[in-house]
Amino acid sequence: MAKQSTFRVEDAEWSKTIIKVLEEFRKINPDITANQMLTFLHIGVNPGVSQKKLTELVNVDDATVSRISALLSERGSRGREGLKMIEIKLDENDYRFRVQHLSRGGKLIFDSLRDIMMAFKSK
Repeated sequence: MAKQSTFRVEDAEWSKTIIKVLEEFRKINPDITANQMLTFLHIGVNPGVSQKKLTELVNVDDATVSRISALLSERGSRGREGLKMIEIKLDENDYRFRVQHLSRGGKLIFDSLRDIMMAFKSK
C-alpha cells in the first residue's frame, strides 16, 4: 500500500522555491528542458567540466550533451538560436578536448538561482 502524503507548511515553501527556480529558467527559454537545466547547473558548479564528465553527471549520452551544450552556448542547435549561457573552450592542458564554463550572462543567471535558493535556506 502506498504511503499517504501529509501536507506540511515547509513543503509549500520548498515547492514555491522550486517553482521560482523553474520560472527563472523559463524566462531564458520557455521551452527549456530538465536536461538543459541540469547541464547548465552542473557547468555552474564544475567550471571547466568536460563533455565526457557532463555525460556522466547528467546521465545522458554524448550526442545529447553535445546538442545541449551547443544550444546553451552561442552556437545553437537544430536551427535554434544559442542561449549564450555557457562558453565552450579548448582545454588549456590538452587542446584535443573542450571544456565548458558559464558565460558572463550564465553567471548572472546562476547567481540569481543561488539567491533564490539561499533565501529559502535562510527561512
